[in-house]
Amino acid sequence: MVNKYAVTILFLVPGFSFIGCQPVGSSDIRNRNPTSGVKVELKVAACQPTNLPGLGDAILGVADRVRAMTSGRIELNVQEPGALVPALEVLDAVSSGTVESGFGPAGFWAGKMPAAPLFSAIPFGPEAGEYIAWMYHGDGLALEQRMYSDAGFQVVSLPCALLAAETS
Repeated sequence: MVNKYAVTILFLVPGFSFIGCQPVGSSDIRNRNPTSGVKVELKVAACQPTNLPGLGDAILGVADRVRAMTSGRIELNVQEPGALVPALEVLDAVSSGTVESGFGPAGFWAGKMPAAPLFSAIPFGPEAGEYIAWMYHGDGLALEQRMYSDAGFQVVSLPCALLAAETS
């Protein structure tokens, strides 16, 4: 049986990425030796509890992979919903810079952006391969980023986990 999926998103404040985070007090991380031992910690506001299988626990796997890929130089400090901001306020908090990063499905923002469910668990949506192909080779990522930008949100959206499509 083939599972159908949609994407969960990790939001990052512009200027932050897993490739080049600039720690407080540094002049320019690009001029540093990548093995110099500089460590960066990003607090991640989760939209779902991390003990919720398949939805909330995905960010823990992402955090583990980021830690492993960066030899511990980048640490995602995952915060439960409500610890930093309420779950449905994560997008606004990341956009305003109140919170460094957030993790949650785009469908949470349907009230702010009518197209948001297209980037989340789509009823009768495409299978995982088709969905990922659209995101990476069919301008899906560009359309999603444009949706956030056009709505005035200052975030960079990065797909980093998959959710089962609804009623598929």
